[in-house]
Amino acid sequence: MMELSKKEENHKKICWLNRYRTAIREEQIIEEEIRKLRESKMSPSVSLSGMPHGSGQGDLSSYAAKLDEQIRKLQEWKQEKAKMYEDILSRIRRVEDDNQRALLICRYIKGMRWEDVASKLGYTWSWTHKLHSKALEAIEI
Repeated sequence: MMELSKKEENHKKICWLNRYRTAIREEQIIEEEIRKLRESKMSPSVSLSGMPHGSGQGDLSSYAAKLDEQIRKLQEWKQEKAKMYEDILSRIRRVEDDNQRALLICRYIKGMRWEDVASKLGYTWSWTHKLHSKALEAIEI
């Protein structure tokens, strides 16, 4: 098996670390779907004549099934996200350098922008990226 170059290895680590932030976005999408489903059921349906009409039993059971499915999906996703969080955070905590650890947490757990990470840590933007490279070398996935 061929060994990965440093650039390829770092890319692989970045993708692995980004999984938690991706999971948060996915959770937000599912929550939005649930919110839309609930909102759509709160407003009465209006027929083409402009008169409200009751929803049939079929509509209600279809709605309930869709809502139940989304809630189940959300619960499963939250469990998966929690596992990702614990896995990623435990590996970040193994990084010996405090500054590298802080950078990794700010970027990959808190989801901060690079400018904000640099500001929070009190570093220049370019030093922040150099520190990031060192942190990527230090983390084991």
